Amino acid sequence: MFFKRKKQSGWLAIDTRSDHVDLAHVKRAANGKPQVALCDSYRKQGSDSATLARLCRELKLDGYRCTTLLGSGDYQMQPIDAPNVPAAELKSAVRWRVKEAIDYPLEAAAIVMGAGATFVARAIATDMQGLTKVLERAAKHEGTAFVEILQNCPIFNDGTWDAVTEAGGKDEAQLRLEHGKPLVFGKGGTKSIALDNHGRPTIVEAGDPRALVHDEGSDTLGYALSRLGPPDFPTPLGVLHAESLAPYERLVEEQLERARPAKAPSLQAVLDSGETWTVD
Repeated sequence: MFFKRKKQSGWLAIDTRSDHVDLAHVKRAANGKPQVALCDSYRKQGSDSATLARLCRELKLDGYRCTTLLGSGDYQMQPIDAPNVPAAELKSAVRWRVKEAIDYPLEAAAIVMGAGATFVARAIATDMQGLTKVLERAAKHEGTAFVEILQNCPIFNDGTWDAVTEAGGKDEAQLRLEHGKPLVFGKGGTKSIALDNHGRPTIVEAGDPRALVHDEGSDTLGYALSRLGPPDFPTPLGVLHAESLAPYERLVEEQLERARPAKAPSLQAVLDSGETWTVD
């Protein structure tokens, strides 16, 4: 006679990371308060599926009700208008409405480049040297400066930038920008960015005559760099675009100055000008 194994009370949360798997089992105690029965990390051995299969055997995870954690890049929260259908059909109608809503992620740097920004840069929050250089440049820039800072948040986007910041993959994942120098990356600077015959970015070997040299003053190159990123390209870091234009407030002051007459008339002359009446 076979008996179905009884599930453990509570929930077991599983979170897979680049080099380890985190497990946390939470159940409700007799007094009604949540109790953490297990909280541990296990080093990965092989692929995610192989590691989970091993842990399932060793810890008998099939006896738990399991859930998992999703990173910010694994899901989207998208508000939609409630379909005007009967309550019984609402669930199906919402699913169709979501399926019809096709969208692509927005690149903040690309948006401000398209809006004509005169200073656009990107840096990593934990890279003190690179971040300091970018912020100093931004502070000295005359006009509005936009700096995109790639910052980890343990609550809402934990691990989002791991592919860019992890020590083992920095050479391939980061494209450090320096004005007047070739756009090179990879271990030892063996790769470069170029444009193909259709003007689209492509990866070539360093030293290729098509390899691009960074020009902060080029808004065309700045926009192209703002669109680069994983999984096909490294993430550009540094000043993407910078140009010197008169700021808005200075242009307004100059406009007002031009509108002022060279010599202001006296108040009496203003009162005596135009149509006047003499009242007895």
